Amino acid sequence: MISINIKLTKVLKRSIKTVFIILNAHEFNSNYTYLHTNNTPFIKSKPNNYILELITYFTILQTMKKMTYYLYFLLVPTFGFSQNLIENGNAEISPFTENGWTQITGDWQQRTESPLPQDGLAYFFAGANSSAELFQDIDVSYNSTTIDGGNQYYTFSCYLHSWPQTPADEGRVIVDYIDTEGFVLETYDTGVNTTTDEWVLFSDTRLAPVGTRTIKITLISERNQGSNNDGYIDNIELTESDGLNTEQFAKDKFTLFPNPAERNIQILGLTKDLSYEIFNMVGKKVATGRTSKNNLINIESLTKGLYFIQTDTQTLKFIKK
Repeated sequence: MISINIKLTKVLKRSIKTVFIILNAHEFNSNYTYLHTNNTPFIKSKPNNYILELITYFTILQTMKKMTYYLYFLLVPTFGFSQNLIENGNAEISPFTENGWTQITGDWQQRTESPLPQDGLAYFFAGANSSAELFQDIDVSYNSTTIDGGNQYYTFSCYLHSWPQTPADEGRVIVDYIDTEGFVLETYDTGVNTTTDEWVLFSDTRLAPVGTRTIKITLISERNQGSNNDGYIDNIELTESDGLNTEQFAKDKFTLFPNPAERNIQILGLTKDLSYEIFNMVGKKVATGRTSKNNLINIESLTKGLYFIQTDTQTLKFIKK
């Protein structure tokens, strides 16, 4: 029998949706690096990593002797996409104001049904008010060298949904790239969403402007009718995306069609057969294969969301709808 107590120590305020607990060195996931010595933990951290202290108790049935030992390991993504930089971006922890977010207006809280969450058990709901705003500042100054060298990409994504009524309430998310003086260098704006029959994905991948030190995520909900403010928001993610040769985004020689797509995609511009790999937003490989000119790549088995397809020379993004 094995019982496990886990104490999670934050290095910095970042969120991670999934923790891989590895009790055997041979079971390591290739996406992570294990740093240790036999007797003393060797811990070398970046600001967006977490250290787990595992206290594991093994009951040896033959001798009924309990052994206690400590394993320290650091999750270091070796794939280019790191963990979600937004704390509590999926609204799973309440209250929001004690878990990464600052409320400006409204009564932001969890909602769990009508509609069901896009992901997980809850989503962001602004409460009973006419106008609501919630924000989170993400410190990215630890990447200043890469950012100022013009080499740091970030990928943002979120889902929006509204209550079925006419006129529908409005949901919106704004992403600001800000310098040390508080000046907004660039902005991504989802625009107003009033879709009432499904969660709608919004995403943006861009090169961080030189001088960026903070990325501000602002959630906005505006009521147009009724008592509740029903511009719902879920599954908000911001990730570093410099590991898949994202400089290729700026000099595409292949393109994907259609995009977004539901059943099949095609790589346009091919002159010969090539291999490809498809990765999801957190860097997990979800598909591989070979394709050629005029061939279709079937993506029906993928869940809705943002994906990256990587060839030997290029990485392209697409949305599965």
